[in-house]
Amino acid sequence: MPTLTLKNIPARLHARLKTSAGRNRRSLNSEILIRLEQDIGRPVLDPRLQAEMLRALAERLPGVAPRRMARSTPLPDALRSLFWDYPFDELRWPAQRDFVVGRVLQSGGTAAIEWLRHAVPDVDLAEWIGQRNGRGLDARQLRFWQIALNLPAADVDRWVALTRKGPWEGRTRA
Repeated sequence: MPTLTLKNIPARLHARLKTSAGRNRRSLNSEILIRLEQDIGRPVLDPRLQAEMLRALAERLPGVAPRRMARSTPLPDALRSLFWDYPFDELRWPAQRDFVVGRVLQSGGTAAIEWLRHAVPDVDLAEWIGQRNGRGLDARQLRFWQIALNLPAADVDRWVALTRKGPWEGRTRA
């Protein structure tokens, strides 16, 4: 059986691998082999195919006309699980609009997205994402909303690049 030697492994990576191996009751070597097999065995998606799949999903989302909601309307109970860390009964629409929109865009399922698209026009959702430069959404979510809301590709590419930067990127002393 062939042998592979790894050199210059960063100390933090080594520590994380060792912790993971212990948690999974494996040797360090076994942990690395399993992770390599999982990563290499994962299918590589063609970006065009992935875009087609996202378009098909976006088309299945209900295209609905937004409706006017009364001031200080309580949120529907179907959204309760999204706000597990907040006193749900105190949330009101549209008073906490930005908080609710962000949480639904980040974590909402089909029912939550359907509700949001009833409450907010797609143009306003696109503007909401644009005003924040996509902050709070990961690359996958941004790509989904790019297709669902027809966001400009150049903007989304820029936002995705921002999500990939670490919080300390570019913070050096002059």
